[in-house]
Amino acid sequence: MKWSNISGYPVATNICEQELREIEKQDGWSMAHVRMLPSASSLLHFHKHMTEIYVMTRGRGKLVLDNKHCEIQPSDIALVSPDTHHMLKNLNDELSPALEHLVFAVPPFNPTDVHVVVGKKPRRLFYNVLPAPNIEDAFDGAKIMPYHFPHIDLSFAYGWVYNDQERRNPPHYHKKTREWIYVVSGRGMVELNGVTWPIRERDWVEIVPGEEHAFRNQQAAPLTIVCVCSPRFDPSDVYYR
Repeated sequence: MKWSNISGYPVATNICEQELREIEKQDGWSMAHVRMLPSASSLLHFHKHMTEIYVMTRGRGKLVLDNKHCEIQPSDIALVSPDTHHMLKNLNDELSPALEHLVFAVPPFNPTDVHVVVGKKPRRLFYNVLPAPNIEDAFDGAKIMPYHFPHIDLSFAYGWVYNDQERRNPPHYHKKTREWIYVVSGRGMVELNGVTWPIRERDWVEIVPGEEHAFRNQQAAPLTIVCVCSPRFDPSDVYYR
């Protein structure tokens, strides 16, 4: 297991001048955490080669995808394909929290593949609501909203871990799947190979194949997490000792 809290990462320079922290880089993808102040917006831009996945974790915003304007909030996950003109605006006011999201780039982020659209404002032809999957009961006792993007070998799920003994399933492990967990809100524990470790908001946890694990919650409020699997989650790769 690898563990860190994203608050300890340095802020990286970026053309949109947001509070951006580069958190993870693998051979096929990378992830950054972005915090936008109230009423801030990114520049309208596109990528020729990179696909991006926006995972919303805090606040309310407007995502522009070409001529679609989508209002987004926590639990929304949006795919941004190459050559799509896009930008994100924080809709919160000065009294509301900043807008926070995770940005995954496939292949890993390349600053030379950021192309700003100059002299053009996005036209709002119609208003969209992002499609959201149904909430499901997961095999490990959590409730999840699973997202699957067929041409990307990653899977994403928004999850809620409850303080409920009837949902307290035994730890499991994977033989092929590597798993990353981002803690959106709450406090809880990860049980890893029989040892319990505390986790809290903005923690980023990597679990490698063979590590037996389970997430626990002893609080009244649910522990809210984002789970990322590489390769994408396969239910046949779940094992118990």
